[in-house]
Amino acid sequence: MEIISIKKANKRKAVNFLAEKIREGKIIICPTDTVYGLLCDATSKKAIDKLFKIKKREKGKFFPIFVENLKTAERLAFINSPQEEIIKKSGREN
Repeated sequence: MEIISIKKANKRKAVNFLAEKIREGKIIICPTDTVYGLLCDATSKKAIDKLFKIKKREKGKFFPIFVENLKTAERLAFINSPQEEIIKKSGREN
């Protein structure tokens, strides 16, 4: 395990390093305002399998996925018309 401290001076280098680790299928532990979050590439079977193992989660129980926009969400999940309308009304479709 490697601990990366992100500061103003190394922000770009640290983020690029972490993005590369995610592309490699690694799991990143990241503090949030309330708990630590586990981050990985949602399109990587290798990463998702690791995440299930780490969390000791049953395969039928899913994880939340954070995406940039509606187009990305539609590539990863089925979004029906009522759900799409809610997303568009929230102003988060772009």
